[in-house]
Amino acid sequence: MENSRTKNSLLTMASGVGQKIVSILIGFVSRWVYIAYLGREFVGVNGLFSHVLTFLSLAELGVGSAITVYLYKPLAEHDERTVRTYMHFYKKCYRVIGWAVLALGAALVPVLPRLVKFEGAPPVNLYLVYGLFLANSVASYWFFAYKSSILSADQKAYHVNNLGSAFSILASLAKCGVVMLFHSRPGAFELALAAELGVGILKNVCIARKADALYPYIRAKTADPMPRGVLAAMFRDVRALFINNLSFKLLSAVDTIVVSAALGTALVGSTENYTMIINYVVMVIAMVTVSLAPSVGNLSHTEGQARRMEVFKQLDLANFWISCVSAACLYQLLTPFIQLFFRDKGGADLTLSGAVVACLVFRFYMGTVNNTLTTFKNAMGLLRQGCYLALAGGVLNVFLTLWLAARMGLVGVYLSTVVSEVFTTFFAQGYYVFHDGFGLPWKGYVARMAGRMALAAAVVLATHAVCGLFAGPGLGNFILQCAVCAVLPNLVLLALFARDPAFLGVLGRAKGILAGLAAKKR
Repeated sequence: MENSRTKNSLLTMASGVGQKIVSILIGFVSRWVYIAYLGREFVGVNGLFSHVLTFLSLAELGVGSAITVYLYKPLAEHDERTVRTYMHFYKKCYRVIGWAVLALGAALVPVLPRLVKFEGAPPVNLYLVYGLFLANSVASYWFFAYKSSILSADQKAYHVNNLGSAFSILASLAKCGVVMLFHSRPGAFELALAAELGVGILKNVCIARKADALYPYIRAKTADPMPRGVLAAMFRDVRALFINNLSFKLLSAVDTIVVSAALGTALVGSTENYTMIINYVVMVIAMVTVSLAPSVGNLSHTEGQARRMEVFKQLDLANFWISCVSAACLYQLLTPFIQLFFRDKGGADLTLSGAVVACLVFRFYMGTVNNTLTTFKNAMGLLRQGCYLALAGGVLNVFLTLWLAARMGLVGVYLSTVVSEVFTTFFAQGYYVFHDGFGLPWKGYVARMAGRMALAAAVVLATHAVCGLFAGPGLGNFILQCAVCAVLPNLVLLALFARDPAFLGVLGRAKGILAGLAAKKR
């Protein structure tokens, strides 16, 4: 069982990281094409509507996450009848959700001009662009997207990742080709979005066919009704997940909307360059933990407390290590990277101040360092714990953002998110996992979270100080700074954790994996 979990996790992790690397590369190319051929205003519109549509995804309520968690047990027990019941219920839910998203999206049409702020006339047909974004969102619910959940829950998300990589390349080629060929003509941006919509639908159809081939029993026209007890418990979990999703949207999407409405949509284009890079790093780190989620779910149902705690400590340290090193790299390299590789069509400055970058990186750290906690919390079925505290954090962020944006500008927008999360949800995650999940004392772990946050800040500042020796424009200095960022943070952490049992456990697992791969090559 342990070998099977490890193998599936590694396959999912490798394919997931591969998919994200592909997404990063084609994302950079797409962003460069958009800025070079269209200008940052188009990037701003793209970013704004993407964040507006994330609010509409609240209509999903968290059904997908809840179904995935509920699928762990019947899949582990090969209970095809129960799996079929859940999947049929999921299908019905997504049909309704698609209509709900369409209705909510249509209701927002009258307020679009108030969300978008340009010095002159908008460079695109806002209503047509918004309609294409809305169609893309609705299509994800109507065209079989729900079937990817069974692959993910059964530790076979690598099928989804591989197909996702192929179609991401296809979509980017289509978008970039359209923009490069027709950038001088009206409607180029809209045509690129239409091409992306078509490729997205085709991807969902292919994933659905793969799921049908591996689990032919889910294709049955009928299934047992959902048991009342399970349905009641699921609705309680869905309510909690909805509140958590709403809180996350209030902590993330609000920033972009406020920047556009209060400070200008063109500025969204500049911030989106930074957040795009940060989000790519987040996706790669999250893919590592997401790929482990089904195995952690299986672990929670099949192993004892000692074994679960051992695995948790190893994953938690590994996740902190990755988050800390990534934060140091992002803080030092983001602005030089933007200066080197992004040039606006109109010659506008695309860089942000050091204070804004610091807030973005701090938010990045908080968003990734708790990935292991979140994975275990969900796998343990603790979906309802902390949902109202998260909502309080989201509401606090809205008020702080509006207040600080008027007084501090862009820095205030992102500082509000950091403050809101620190004082509400960040440390609470440790309490829920240890107190409610493991049934262990929680204060020691929460103190460790605070200590690691201070350590990460020290590593970031030390890396920044050493990289200051190679400050200046040019590719040569950038490469030297990259070398410092790759070496120095890892050396500091290695010196501090080399004798830690969790580190030795991770190292032992890595050696076992490498030995297994070497044996196969022979």
